[in-house]
Amino acid sequence: MASSKTGVILNLLRQTNFRLNYPTHLLKGLAHTSVRPGDSKSKKTTKAETDYQVQKSIVAEFLEKGNLAEVDLLKKQVLNAGVTLNKFTFDAHFIGICSELGAFELGRDYFRALHSKGNAGVGAVSRYFTMCHAFPDKVGPSEQEFMLKVYDELLKKYDILDVSTCEGVALGIGLTERWRSEIPRLLDMIKHSGMSPSPTLWVTAVESAFHHRDHKLAWEYMDAYANSGKTILPKLYEIVLKQKNILPQLLRWLERHGIILTVESAEVFMRLAPSHGAKTKSSLVSRKGSCKACRRSLEPSRLTPEDFELLRSAFLDPVLVGRDVFQKTSPEELNSFHKFLEKVLPVDVVLDGLNIAYVSKKLSPNGAKLLRFVTSHFVSEGRKILVVGRKHMDRWSTNEMNYVKSNASVFLAENTSEDDPFLLYAALKSGIGTKFVSRDRMTSHRFLLGQPHLRRIFSKWQALHQYHPLHIAEDGNTVALRPPSNIAREPHQTSANAWHLPVMDHSQTNVEGHLQDETAPWLCLSLSNVPFQRLKEHERNV
Repeated sequence: MASSKTGVILNLLRQTNFRLNYPTHLLKGLAHTSVRPGDSKSKKTTKAETDYQVQKSIVAEFLEKGNLAEVDLLKKQVLNAGVTLNKFTFDAHFIGICSELGAFELGRDYFRALHSKGNAGVGAVSRYFTMCHAFPDKVGPSEQEFMLKVYDELLKKYDILDVSTCEGVALGIGLTERWRSEIPRLLDMIKHSGMSPSPTLWVTAVESAFHHRDHKLAWEYMDAYANSGKTILPKLYEIVLKQKNILPQLLRWLERHGIILTVESAEVFMRLAPSHGAKTKSSLVSRKGSCKACRRSLEPSRLTPEDFELLRSAFLDPVLVGRDVFQKTSPEELNSFHKFLEKVLPVDVVLDGLNIAYVSKKLSPNGAKLLRFVTSHFVSEGRKILVVGRKHMDRWSTNEMNYVKSNASVFLAENTSEDDPFLLYAALKSGIGTKFVSRDRMTSHRFLLGQPHLRRIFSKWQALHQYHPLHIAEDGNTVALRPPSNIAREPHQTSANAWHLPVMDHSQTNVEGHLQDETAPWLCLSLSNVPFQRLKEHERNV
């Protein structure tokens, strides 16, 4: 008979409209919907989903009997009940359902029967390996030997495995004695196919190394995962936090890579960190750096001169500039801009003229007046100002623009050129102390930097140097600018063994984590009986 877990889940299937969810990459293109936590309205169930629930329910009833003798009859019943599971996908899904309902022996025997007849397709192989990973205690030496035999047959038949198959196969291979050679092989297989390993595959690599007690290799995989720029899955933290005496090292890893937790990942920390002697609370951190949960103050963030030079040299690289940043700019205009900067730099602040002019839709026809007000604001502070805009701004109000040109250096690009590249180029060229004013999030320019560690440095520089125009009064008496943050949204270690980890705020739609404001959550984490050890400066970019 199948496990008692089967009966419990079967009752749920009968009593409710509950849907057993496979990972997306295992659904093989089946139509499905997903509802994010907190959504008030569920999406309408499709026919494919309804069929899937009915067909799965039939399989669940069959598994409760625990007998494979009538599996051919079951297959006919399932195929007649809907179109989602068909003759091409039945085998893989049958094994998957066996895994979900705890019927490991039935799933294993079914796959072995398929294999003995030469009917085990790639999908079935992937599900079988995935199932073995879900029941490691039931995968003894003989099962591992069989898995390796199937694996070798698969590689003999196919030179390259697709990403989905690599993910499924890696889960099982990670349990075997050949994990050390085959996990890198599967990672390289994906890289050589022109793609990059998925988060699922990176997590599997880390899990395999920890499972075989090779912690050094596990951390190497974690560094490679973080440097890939892929989303860090909550599963990774579950795996790591199941190891002993590892929390301080994990926190330093988060700090080194500047990782912002998802809400789901923060929940993993809140659930598992206490077993490591830590106390966790969800909190907020003020713009001045005060944590509302523990009342400690975070140290102001700073960008090291080394990091700034690394960012500046990457962004100002002639190849990058010519190929990507100034796509719509002529060589003559770019040369003119360079000569202009040689005369006026350094400056204290660079203004995005057009962006400022359109802070208020109501006042947009008076854009020149808004630009004058902001210019006047920085003049009153004794700042040296550079304004970047486009040539059509010369047609704006003469009085307003004369004030701007009398109190700031002004560069107006061709109307067909993008002005953001000029703004960023000037700010970076000017030096580490130069700020800039714009509402633009600069996402595309951050993306062009390519390497994740350069993107992280850009994000930190942006957070610490960008003013955001919020409101400008009609009479100019109020110029509301959100100043650069003193606290970058990155992991912070404070005194007294306290850590503060930034958490993504999904309510701030389309705002990247490093740019979210002070209403975005943090995880306040206090360690006990752990020696204080701040990450050394040279370790931050390892």
